[in-house]
Amino acid sequence: MRQLYIMGMPGPEIRNLYKFIDWTMILPEDLEEEFWQELKAFEEEQKVTYVTNAERIGRKIGIQIGLKDGAEENSRSIGLRMLKKVWIWKRSPN
Repeated sequence: MRQLYIMGMPGPEIRNLYKFIDWTMILPEDLEEEFWQELKAFEEEQKVTYVTNAERIGRKIGIQIGLKDGAEENSRSIGLRMLKKVWIWKRSPN
């Protein structure tokens, strides 16, 4: 089960898989208890939160858009400062 988390399978799907396995194959009580304790410890250790591919792609696109918008805003800001300096320079007595 740990490997499924590492491979990126979401927690609810892992639990559903376990339920299926549990339904088809009965573990001795001590092994079942050990399994649940290890799974719980692993989830707490990893603080597992599943991020879908769509969320990952959305974040990547969001970062790219943010960087592009930031660069454009920075260019506008620089351009406005330059225009202001030129305007002041032209209005100042020589």
